[in-house]
Amino acid sequence: MKTMTVRGIDEHVYQTLHDWAALNHRSFQEQVRFILEREVRMTRSGALADARKWRRRLQGRPWGDLVQDVRAERDR
Repeated sequence: MKTMTVRGIDEHVYQTLHDWAALNHRSFQEQVRFILEREVRMTRSGALADARKWRRRLQGRPWGDLVQDVRAERDR
């Protein structure tokens, strides 16, 4: 397995990674590795490109009030 060193990380980013690691019961290194692997998987699988395509297709469409729709459906 390869090793990587990252320099020049903003203090806020570094602290946020530590906070996320604690919330997810992971070590700092495990959290960073998890994020990197997830990003690579999403990029390789084309998930990001698909999401961008759908966002463009749906842009400008009117969206109803979901809560109101659910309540109306319950009252039927």
